[in-house]
Amino acid sequence: FREFIGGQKDLKFDWTDDDKDGDFRADGASMADLLAAYAAETALCDEVIAASSLDTTATDDEEGAYSLRWVIIHMIEETGRHLGHIDLLREQADGSVGDEPRE
Repeated sequence: FREFIGGQKDLKFDWTDDDKDGDFRADGASMADLLAAYAAETALCDEVIAASSLDTTATDDEEGAYSLRWVIIHMIEETGRHLGHIDLLREQADGSVGDEPRE
């Protein structure tokens, strides 16, 4: 949101060209730190979304042009997909599935 839709430059990312999976590691960060960082980034992205039209477009060298509307829908899909992965891990950890109460 911030880079492509908001046009913000010099953003810092956890991954690099040498370590493309750097954003998949917490490197000792606590859950509270991770959730606080996620909430802070979400707030910054929300500002970009609020200041933009859903028809605002951005262009990426690899993907071509896409609208803010497409990006939001894509992020909803990605979030749902990855939360599903977390749910599968939780089910393996405690054995409960669906609406079964956990003890």
